[in-house]
Amino acid sequence: MRLPAAMALALAALCAAGCASARNNPAGSIRIYALKYGESAYRANLVNTLSSDRLVRFNWLFYLVESGSPPHYTLIDTGFESAKLRSQFRLRNFRTAADLLSLAGVKSGEISRVILTHSHFDHAESVVQFKNSEFVMQREEFRSLSDKSIAAFLKSRQTAGKLQLIDAPRQSVGEFELVFTGGHTPGSQCFLVQNRLVAG
Repeated sequence: MRLPAAMALALAALCAAGCASARNNPAGSIRIYALKYGESAYRANLVNTLSSDRLVRFNWLFYLVESGSPPHYTLIDTGFESAKLRSQFRLRNFRTAADLLSLAGVKSGEISRVILTHSHFDHAESVVQFKNSEFVMQREEFRSLSDKSIAAFLKSRQTAGKLQLIDAPRQSVGEFELVFTGGHTPGSQCFLVQNRLVAG
């Protein structure tokens, strides 16, 4: 599929040139797309910026990774959809995860794996939208879950045998190498794919 013009600000290809059809992705190739589900003004001292302004424009993102042929889909984080949180952070141009995936020609049920960089609401609140997916996260992050709805859902995935907990500083999961970082949360992690390091 070729991404429509309307997706220009929502889907940005980070790996591989062009936006060739996901259904015709050559075996062995990987494409990573940043999915922007909203934007807002955000305090500059809380983000990595050189701006001297108090507030900066902030894009709220998660990632879609497409690999192989026929394609295999992984999400890195899920974003959030709570109307209360959207109002609190004054999100503009909001789109749900399902909306963004649909525009990319992918159904939520086709996401076979969700890798969580950490469990803050803006990265993990929408996990409940991916009931058919396997989830991957650091064990230390799972132990420290504080959001009750996220914790309950991920514990149900563990009971169903659909939660992989990572204990090693670096571990391969499919085409990804997961790298424990800690710091931001007890079990924060980044991922390496095709020699590119992506942080949540």
